[in-house]
Amino acid sequence: AEAALLASLGDAETLNARAQMIVDERNRMVSALSELQGVSPLPSDANFVLCRMPDGKGRAIYERLARQGVFVRYYSRASLADYLRISVGTPDQTARLIDALGVALAE
Repeated sequence: AEAALLASLGDAETLNARAQMIVDERNRMVSALSELQGVSPLPSDANFVLCRMPDGKGRAIYERLARQGVFVRYYSRASLADYLRISVGTPDQTARLIDALGVALAE
């Protein structure tokens, strides 16, 4: 891990380019999520986005996504029961997520 860290720091240009790609994809994902009825993504500076799902449907949507092969993080704690944590991925993964989420919301 230390060697990988040192190699990354030695190539700051590549490291910065990769970080910018994550920021750009996160912004694109938040925009797409915002367009889905009942989905409210929270502002994020991380490599994931916390999204509020329609009231009382967080777990059901999580399970519907899993059945479609899309895996996100669900929290069973009452205060987060209607939220999903979605990691930033590639543009293809974002497209797959948005499609699957649209199906899950419609069920």
